[in-house]
Amino acid sequence: MLSMWRTAVSLGLLLLSLHHTYGIPANDYQYDENYSYEYDGEDTSYDEEIPKPNQKEKATSENPIIETKSMNIEVDLGTTIRLPCRVDNPNLINIIWSRIDADNVIIAVGDSVLQDDNYKKRASVNFSNKGSTLTIGAATVEDAGQYMCAVAVLNQPEVKHSVSIRAPPSIHSSSKSQLEAERGQDVKMYCRGTGSPKPTVKWTRVGNKGLLLPDGKTELEAEELLLTGVTRNHAGLYRCTASNGFGKGDTKDIDLRVLYKPEIEVEEVFIHTKAGNEVELVCTVHAVPHATVHWKKDGQPISATADRIKVDSHHSRHSVTIKAVRSEDYGRYSCHASSTKGTTEKTIEISGKARSADFKSQPEGEAETSYLVEWTSLSYTPLTEFRLEVRREAGQWQEHSLPATEEGNYHYAGKMYLKDLEPATRYEARVSAHNEEGWNSPSPPFHFATKGAEPRQEEMTGGASHTVSCLTVTLVLALFLPARP
Repeated sequence: MLSMWRTAVSLGLLLLSLHHTYGIPANDYQYDENYSYEYDGEDTSYDEEIPKPNQKEKATSENPIIETKSMNIEVDLGTTIRLPCRVDNPNLINIIWSRIDADNVIIAVGDSVLQDDNYKKRASVNFSNKGSTLTIGAATVEDAGQYMCAVAVLNQPEVKHSVSIRAPPSIHSSSKSQLEAERGQDVKMYCRGTGSPKPTVKWTRVGNKGLLLPDGKTELEAEELLLTGVTRNHAGLYRCTASNGFGKGDTKDIDLRVLYKPEIEVEEVFIHTKAGNEVELVCTVHAVPHATVHWKKDGQPISATADRIKVDSHHSRHSVTIKAVRSEDYGRYSCHASSTKGTTEKTIEISGKARSADFKSQPEGEAETSYLVEWTSLSYTPLTEFRLEVRREAGQWQEHSLPATEEGNYHYAGKMYLKDLEPATRYEARVSAHNEEGWNSPSPPFHFATKGAEPRQEEMTGGASHTVSCLTVTLVLALFLPARP
């Protein structure tokens, strides 16, 4: 189709060129006494041979050569497009400029811009002895494409230029500026940019340093951002930036609000103290929407007093401060947080009783029928006695009373050498301690085993830090080493 169009244009423009070169009228006519030429629209007859052109006309009627090579031209949006077409002999010929991509229109012939609404007001042609230059002002994105310069002769020479328009990026569409989601839902944000060349879109989080995207990176290049199973940690400001290397990037901020029932964090669940000391109970409450927080002691609301008990709140931090603790202040304090999404509570115990025992022994025994179990306990008043309970797993507890040995800094130690144990067997132990406030609750069970057996691994509560390390190594070996035959 394009070749047929070019053929028709070439024939038409050849007539224009002949008219320009020899002065032949474009309408039907009878010529002068030198020759007769009749044109009826279908046939042409000559009474006499057309006179031969003189030497100048002969030189100019030869096919010219376009010296300009094809070019890829980048133009900024709103500036001027200049397309050169240098011809070795431009005199007495017509040069045609056309758009040869989707529009397929002739823009100009010679130095005349055709009556086209798009180009008549914006385009001009500078015609000189060096050729032709097409100028199109205030470039738009739609001006990007291919342009052709052709000479109106048979076997017309031509050159094509490709024009691309650089337009600064802008965000064409995106998610709303504020989004809300329930905890656990999936959230998808999108941000699509326009510009030339097509911009890339990157996502970042705005706020304190160290905020990461779900994939653990500081930025993500994509038009869509998916957050799976959102929590309160996903809430905050997300920014999409569209950039294409031209002009300033365009940005859009999206604020994500995650709705969830109150979540409470406590600094300590057991506060060991003695009469006369000052104690602060702290709970940190996170909630969207905002939660109402109040404190209770042993199920009863706490009443603040000017001299001894102070209840305070600062943002998400809520506290109760008790000056000069008395025996009646011992008990269980609960931090309650309520919102339209639900209610949550956490409990902190204040006690003058000894802190739960911290076991120091290795879980793996070195002997087949004996084991040395050791522990320490913190108490602000003197410990008078330990009660050690030992049993084979799922068996009956056996009690042993032992003295407490003071080690300094309110720490007391106890130990017992267990005999007549069964080989390759798992055991567990727990300890209670007594001071002037009474017996504390038994410690969480400590699991150990005699030589030839591996200690129970779940619910391990041994005191020494190396106990956890040993169990971790045991787990890794169990998972990755081949089973024994």
